[in-house]
Amino acid sequence: MACLPSTVNMEFIVDLFMRKSKLEKLWEGNKPLPNLKRMHLSCSVNLKELPDLSTATNLQKLDLGECSSLVKLPSSIGNAKTLFLAGCSSLVELPSFIGNAINLEELYLYNCSSLVKLPSSIGNATNLEKLYLNGCSSLVKLPSSIGNASSLKKLCLAGYSSLVKFPFIENASKLKYLDLSNVSNLLEVPSSIGNATNLKVLNLRNCSNLVELPLFIGNLQKLQVLILNGCSKLKVLPTKHQLGISR
Repeated sequence: MACLPSTVNMEFIVDLFMRKSKLEKLWEGNKPLPNLKRMHLSCSVNLKELPDLSTATNLQKLDLGECSSLVKLPSSIGNAKTLFLAGCSSLVELPSFIGNAINLEELYLYNCSSLVKLPSSIGNATNLEKLYLNGCSSLVKLPSSIGNASSLKKLCLAGYSSLVKFPFIENASKLKYLDLSNVSNLLEVPSSIGNATNLKVLNLRNCSNLVELPLFIGNLQKLQVLILNGCSKLKVLPTKHQLGISR
């Protein structure tokens, strides 16, 4: 089927599993979705659009992974706590409403190869904890507002080849994992990473234009893993004393 029949009653549906479906759209018009918690539509390669999901006020997870024909999203997706869009290769942009998504905790956008920009309001998603942008090869820059995402714990930018300068992170006290591997044009590690006092993993693998590490890395007292292999232009490492290493 290219579309679900209009007679389908969604009012009491809690979980909708239609992975690898042939759907081009889910249904026509609006439907009451008060009990819907999870929608799994991954690998539905013909899916081009989503209906209005504004009535799905209890939505926890929306999985659209590998929906390669999906071009745009309704603003109502902001109700979800987990939004999985990995491999949506035709998706060019996210709705600006995403910045008002107070429920959003996890946003997976890796391998969205046509994604050109993120909405400038994304930093307003105050409960966002995980953001994956690895493999977004068309993404030109990160909005400065991302520095306001004070709940961010995990940020993955691996393979973001066009990134030259990292935006200033004003409040990174909850950040624990930062992956900048294969960001080949990155020239410097941002000084604001010094604010990430709870950072445990910093991955800089194959940052081939990175020349030096700043001394503020020594402020990262909880840092457990620092990955630098493939940093071919890196000439000097901070001393043990500067890194706060006693032995």
